Amino acid sequence: MASAIALLRLGTRPSTPTSPLRRRFGPARLALAGLVLLCGGGMACSESPAPAADDEAAFEQARDLAFRLHDAADDPAEALTALLAAYELRPDVYGVNHRLGLVYADLKRNEKALEHFQKAHAAKPDEVDDRLAIVRLLLANGEHEAALPWITPLLDVPGARGEALFHQARVLDLLDRRDEALQCLVEADGLPVEEAYHALSLHGRYLAEAGDFAAAEALFLRALSGRPDYKEALRGLADTCRRQGRTEEAAHWDRLLALFLDLTDNVFIRKQPAKRREILEHLTAEYPQWTPGFQQLALLLRREGQDAEACHVIERFLEVHGAKVSEQDAAALRQKFCGAER
Repeated sequence: MASAIALLRLGTRPSTPTSPLRRRFGPARLALAGLVLLCGGGMACSESPAPAADDEAAFEQARDLAFRLHDAADDPAEALTALLAAYELRPDVYGVNHRLGLVYADLKRNEKALEHFQKAHAAKPDEVDDRLAIVRLLLANGEHEAALPWITPLLDVPGARGEALFHQARVLDLLDRRDEALQCLVEADGLPVEEAYHALSLHGRYLAEAGDFAAAEALFLRALSGRPDYKEALRGLADTCRRQGRTEEAAHWDRLLALFLDLTDNVFIRKQPAKRREILEHLTAEYPQWTPGFQQLALLLRREGQDAEACHVIERFLEVHGAKVSEQDAAALRQKFCGAER
């Protein structure tokens, strides 16, 4: 049985009017984090010196504060401030650099994200997530050939091979080596869809460009079976349906794509809980294949004090996906959101 936790992976949580730094840790600890950041940045702090960089206790306090804020996912800007405070004390720590890379990437500050992922990689060269993040950022910055040496080692890593073949195909195609790119995508075809969805979608795009819309559509649908919110596959599916004269289906996929773009690419959505709720309500109703939306909506409703509505959302999830959820996980979800096992 698939775990309900895996089916309902959490996304970002919207912010509330009260600052999470102040609400969770109080003004004194907030001031400490800001002071460490300012002094570490070179400002004069002779009257209230920041903890020394080798003061392990001070670093652990700053790190724990930063990690809690980042895990809460209320506001990336506040998480960034706290993470930088910890970074100023210990710039070589893997976890701090990895999370700084994530936050900067979330804020679309690619150069800073790349800098910190590279520092994280230097601290732990065998961590696959950092290498993949570096590849994505280099490609986003147009540094295609620079990305290739980062891709090659991933081709032999179970679980990462699908995305590595996808990135390799992208680079080869940009270097006018389409035949080699297609061979990479054919290799990815035999991998589990959860691993190969990037490559399946890119293969679909190449087939659509060649005019084979039916085959392209099949690949886009396979990609979405591996990751239902993959925007490139949604975009490709809308296009292939439209080119085959199925305009109503195309409009359906266009609408889903627009909802996901608003939910994930709008950095201000965290501060717009009403808008976020509206999007999640549409997605869970129109596209229940995307399972994380149910728990994201339930959590948002519970934070608004609408416990009965949150429970109803979880019951709808279990009604649709209950066959994939163990009895134990279903009971845990009901306990969490409905207050009792049912």
